[in-house]
Amino acid sequence: MRALLASGFVALAMTGAAHAQITCEGSASGKIGEVIASYELEKSGSVKSLTVNWLPERKDGSGIESDNFSRPSLILDYRITDAGVLAGPTGASVLITSFKGDDGKPAPPRSSVTIHASAAGAEPIDWAANTTTGEKALAKLVSEKAPAALMIELKDKAGKLLASSEYDLSQTAEAQRLAQEAKADGDKRVAAFVKLAGDGKAGETCPAG
Repeated sequence: MRALLASGFVALAMTGAAHAQITCEGSASGKIGEVIASYELEKSGSVKSLTVNWLPERKDGSGIESDNFSRPSLILDYRITDAGVLAGPTGASVLITSFKGDDGKPAPPRSSVTIHASAAGAEPIDWAANTTTGEKALAKLVSEKAPAALMIELKDKAGKLLASSEYDLSQTAEAQRLAQEAKADGDKRVAAFVKLAGDGKAGETCPAG
């Protein structure tokens, strides 16, 4: 059995534990992936910030994985305007999962792995997998070029392909629809927290529904 060594989600969980905050989330999912509306709240329930995250589904029949790396995942962060329209993305995250191979050998260190992001009509972006230095440029690429498809590849020092994923980003209308559903779901949870706060019964977490 492959032993999981590292994942971008581990870092996210550690960050959340170190900076405790009241977060309410609404979500919606479909063929294009999952969209999450994430609200950061004050103790009173007033909204400090709202971020919409799109986790696009990997394209079927495209991309590879290897003995030490699964296909990378992608999260795109958006603002939502007063008119309810997605704006951005303002941020991007490439999540990498590595593990011991079936032969027991560990994955090569992240510092020796390069993330290569490419899309038609745009200059490709490369950065070391143990950093986030290319993610701002990746968000800018998607925002400005609006590519129909995006390829994320992991390569070793010799340029050998270790893993890859391709994403269909053309379904913007569907992403917008899911964002509205996720926001509506999140709004209900925020309203429930505000009521509890008004009654002096709010805790440190958002109501489940």
